[in-house]
Amino acid sequence: MSRNPVCRVLLVEDDAGDASLVRQMLRGNVRPSFEIALAGTLAEMRQRLAEAMPDVLLLDLSLPDSQGLETIHAGRQAAGALPLIVLTGYDDTDFALRSLDAGAQDYLVKGAFNADGLIRAIRYAIGRARLEQRVHDAEERWRFALEGSGDGVWDWDVQSGEVQFSRRWKEMIGYSDDEIEDRLEEWEKRVHPNDLPRVKADLQAHFDGKTATYTNEHRMCCKNGEWRWILDRGKVVRRATDGKPLRMIGMHTDITERKHIEERIRHMAQHDALTDLPNRALFSDRLQQALAVAKRDQLRLAVLYLDLDKFKPINDTLGHDIGDLLLKEVAQRMQACVRESDTVARIGGDEFVVLLRNVEEPADAVRVAEKIRFALNQPFDIGGRQLSISSSTGIAIYPDHGSDEIELSKNADMAMYTAKQSGRDNVKLFVPERDAAPGC
Repeated sequence: MSRNPVCRVLLVEDDAGDASLVRQMLRGNVRPSFEIALAGTLAEMRQRLAEAMPDVLLLDLSLPDSQGLETIHAGRQAAGALPLIVLTGYDDTDFALRSLDAGAQDYLVKGAFNADGLIRAIRYAIGRARLEQRVHDAEERWRFALEGSGDGVWDWDVQSGEVQFSRRWKEMIGYSDDEIEDRLEEWEKRVHPNDLPRVKADLQAHFDGKTATYTNEHRMCCKNGEWRWILDRGKVVRRATDGKPLRMIGMHTDITERKHIEERIRHMAQHDALTDLPNRALFSDRLQQALAVAKRDQLRLAVLYLDLDKFKPINDTLGHDIGDLLLKEVAQRMQACVRESDTVARIGGDEFVVLLRNVEEPADAVRVAEKIRFALNQPFDIGGRQLSISSSTGIAIYPDHGSDEIELSKNADMAMYTAKQSGRDNVKLFVPERDAAPGC
């Protein structure tokens, strides 16, 4: 108000007495002084607004060409974002609230306010309208920037569940603008069921003020049935006086390609590049997990260490390319001999290790090891050549031969060494008296 010492008021009032009373209330004020224009009908109001835009609109609801809420709707449509104060003789709280919902900044009952009350209402209405306009302009700039970045924007009325989804938001998951309604359920039902609990927990943490912003990565189902990864970010921009969230704005970014790259990197870090079997690190992780389950449920498991016999001469005489092809075939045959719950890993040049979960008896592990030995004894057709190899395998059983990863691995390795020392092409179960490393 201090920037504009003259406040231009358009008073829409068809009663000359009421109009005169409003003029008298405003006439003596200095900071600001009021310049008042009068319109007696909606039609005259529209003409006045077209000629010059005032700073505030004082609107009576009973006019010759309009009555009640219809007057507010018409006034708001004609005045745009202009501050609008209702002046009426109708003293009803419910109707007053409906008037505010219709777009009025304030609701004054004739005969129930004085000059100070009217001036204060005008000040507050103008201040509130300017603040709302600044917020609106900032949101529009923000929305424009987000839309330009290729991200999808959402604007959520938290209490009603109504959500405005931008066109780009819908396009990300394969829908046109008219195929998705402005309801929260449209988003929730497309979030992957496994991801939804974490999404809701992250939202609640932000609602409760535990996080400055809401951030979550989850999968969403597209129109064609494909799942795409979405980075979802948002912030509560308006709360009630008790702290409850009223409005939240955010955006969706498609991160599917990034997730695929991350998964490929993770796979490469945990798998042997040649055979695509788990490497030592992944095998160690799975063994530790299996040991935790075995200890909890009092189960047995087995660790098999296997070394190929006669592989080095083939690799040296026929070359690494043939050797690599042979190792790939060895990996496939070994995997075919175990269950899906078991793990075959490559931990060295011609060294492999196998984890057998839930082994009832040591003899069960010996049978699987013999099955692998027999499979590897069959000739390999590699590059048009018939190649033959064999294998030596050592077995350690939990808890019989060790209680942790280190002890089991060491004992399985020693049993494998015994198998090699015994002529190769055989399987040996760890025997402490026979395989234990000699003391100092």
